[in-house]
Amino acid sequence: MMSPSVLFLYTTVDGQTKKVADALQKELEVANVVYQLENLENYDLADIHWKNQLVILMGAVHTGGFDPKLIAASQDDAFILHSDQTHFVALNLIARNKEKTKIENNVYVREFLAATAWQPAHTEIIAGALNYTKYTKEKQDSILRVMAITKGPTDITKDYEFTDWQQVSEYAQKIVGFVKGEGK
Repeated sequence: MMSPSVLFLYTTVDGQTKKVADALQKELEVANVVYQLENLENYDLADIHWKNQLVILMGAVHTGGFDPKLIAASQDDAFILHSDQTHFVALNLIARNKEKTKIENNVYVREFLAATAWQPAHTEIIAGALNYTKYTKEKQDSILRVMAITKGPTDITKDYEFTDWQQVSEYAQKIVGFVKGEGK
């Protein structure tokens, strides 16, 4: 079997990160880029073949922070040593405001990257989803407080998807360019 050019390692709680990963992989298929998609929960970082491979670490902010497995992976020595072969895709609700898709304007991503020596070659910040109907009452209440402050949606009878699928498509083309040696 041919070694993948792109390895997606993701964490997900409500499924939105996986949905974005699936959309990216479909675009890579069209571009004939070999990829592998793995849930970080079940993946041993020692299995990464760094030669000629782009590793994309993906995760979402959930209840104020990133998944501990994502944090641990970002602090792995191999990720730090091979930073030029890595990308970070961060999903969060504040990115529903376009200016928050930039590192300097996104407190979650800034703090995450500052807490590790890992400096990925590229960071993509994508708006996530708000799934009120799937949350417990306690979680709804917690998110409602944040949404009230940030002027977000507060109707708990609905779910909201803020993901900009055009941005996802454009990022897929960046991946293709990176793999084919056309830049980061």
